[in-house]
Amino acid sequence: MNEGGKNYILPQAKQEQIAQFLRDQDENSAPEVINVVMSYLAETGASDVFFEPANDSGIIRARIDGVVHYVLMVDQELFTNIISRLKVMAGLDITMHTSSQEGKINFDFETHAVNARVALANTVNGEFLVLRLHDSSNAVTDITQIGLTGTSAERYNTLLKSRSGLLLVCGPTGSGKTSTLYSSLQALNDGHRNVVSIEDPVEYNLPGVNQMQVDIEREVTFAEGLKVILRLNPDIIFVGEIRDPDTAHISVEAALTGHLVMSTIHANSAISAISRLIDLNINTFFINSSLIGAISQRLVRKTCTQCGKETAPTAEEADFYQRVTGRVLTSQMVGQGCEVCARTGFKGRVAIFEVMAVDESIRQLITKGSSERQITQALIQSGYTTLLYDGMTKVDQKITTVREVISSAFVSN
Repeated sequence: MNEGGKNYILPQAKQEQIAQFLRDQDENSAPEVINVVMSYLAETGASDVFFEPANDSGIIRARIDGVVHYVLMVDQELFTNIISRLKVMAGLDITMHTSSQEGKINFDFETHAVNARVALANTVNGEFLVLRLHDSSNAVTDITQIGLTGTSAERYNTLLKSRSGLLLVCGPTGSGKTSTLYSSLQALNDGHRNVVSIEDPVEYNLPGVNQMQVDIEREVTFAEGLKVILRLNPDIIFVGEIRDPDTAHISVEAALTGHLVMSTIHANSAISAISRLIDLNINTFFINSSLIGAISQRLVRKTCTQCGKETAPTAEEADFYQRVTGRVLTSQMVGQGCEVCARTGFKGRVAIFEVMAVDESIRQLITKGSSERQITQALIQSGYTTLLYDGMTKVDQKITTVREVISSAFVSN
């Protein structure tokens, strides 16, 4: 389907099914259209669905494997009915059209049970509604399946065995940081330790983990929640995100007093987690005393196994691969596009990692005020695997492509 130069990924059969609803029921078609579209997107593994108002129509788009695609265009009347229907399902005020609202919807399809967080805002063209989808059938991945391999896996597993200290997971929004920590908590939750979290929001319920949620109206922030958690005699603490100096200071103090503290932080690389802590007014002495390690990650799309074919790399791809690995790339698996992958050539995503364990040599560099580049060079000499190198390893394994790694994971230090 192509309208206005845009490619719409909704299959022809689904388009015809929706067209039939429109012929039969007109303005009452909103529930059926929602069901057809959402069941299809749940099957494709979409993470976000955008219901966007236009001048005289409405556009539905979806983020699949990190990339936004056009799904369907409908006329203004049907779009208005779809928004009203979703507002009812989410328990929102359908009479309110000028203020933002938030809610939740539980979709129960034949093969998927999907929980959606709903965010609604008013734009110059009308109401803009976004669904953030969470597939409860795939809530937490086994830690052996998240993509950590080789020495990176060994280093991270060693860090998880620590009795105390601060362990950070770095990366931009949508890089899978929380999923990695959930998988880590599941691996650590052996029933013999008190595991407590403070999150914003609680994405999934983890059996055996005592989860608290940030509530600004009740003045429950990350920092205040941490203060409460420390009175609950925890062994392991999960902080959803360190984003301000207060949370950073309390997290460091908790790590220094015998707790294993795990959290996410916005930083481009594992090494830059050190600079980020300094930006949050943490003294280098306390960083050296508390930080045991940091990992950075990105999500790259996996080549579709149904339509992937061995393909020779371009000269640019071969040159980049060789500069990163020192090896020659003769072929890579490239998806050709099919119904299974919504004609994108990719299906699913996998994380690529770099894992920094803070040992005495790194602590000395931190004390000296060494630059991130100097620390990176020291780590590489000791066998450190960078994001790009890990990505190219997954190219070797026919999991993804060089171009996908470059577009998703290129980080300069």
